[in-house]
Amino acid sequence: MDASWVYVGYENEYNMEYEVLIPFEVNGRRIAQGRDGIGRGNSAITSKNKYPEATMRWLDTWFSPDGMRLLRFGVEGEDWRWRDDGKWEVILAEGETTAQKMSYTSAQPGGQLSWWSDHPVLREWWRKQYSDVKDNYDEMVERLLPYYYIPYPQVTIMEETTRELAEYRTALNTYVNDMMTKFITGEASIEAEWDNYVQQIHQLGVKRLLEIYQEAFDALVD
Repeated sequence: MDASWVYVGYENEYNMEYEVLIPFEVNGRRIAQGRDGIGRGNSAITSKNKYPEATMRWLDTWFSPDGMRLLRFGVEGEDWRWRDDGKWEVILAEGETTAQKMSYTSAQPGGQLSWWSDHPVLREWWRKQYSDVKDNYDEMVERLLPYYYIPYPQVTIMEETTRELAEYRTALNTYVNDMMTKFITGEASIEAEWDNYVQQIHQLGVKRLLEIYQEAFDALVD
């Protein structure tokens, strides 16, 4: 079972008002869903682009510490600044909140941010953010780390397989979600319908679906 912490408004993203709960034990194991720390975002280079190599270098910039800082908090000296105590802070106009500031300086609120949040340089930079509210983020992370588990990494599916995968996922998701609702509400009996349920998901291609994901995983680790 997964456990996480509660964000109380966008302003309190790093100043939580509640402590994290240790995951409940299920079948003798405690699990907190982990992640690889990389937000891939979405980009496309069209056939009309005359400089695809330069565009790729530009996109790659956003995964560098400087690029990630720019995407997240804007320009140093204009949108955020270093303090004399070695901390950094967001530059706010009078009466402005951090959330309001980030609505026009960050790509995240209105777009899909590509970044490596666990990059060592960026992680150290985060720890130097100034706040007049007690920050217990690191303490919460330390409590969850022993239970982190990444069940399946983010993989890249080849273009020729994407359409096939979409067909299987659409059919399976529709059927599984429908049956899950029926099992929960009691409209269908798990004991009486389970064998038929398993037979149906196999007919809908669950074996091939798993093969596609296994092939993508094998390509990643190789």
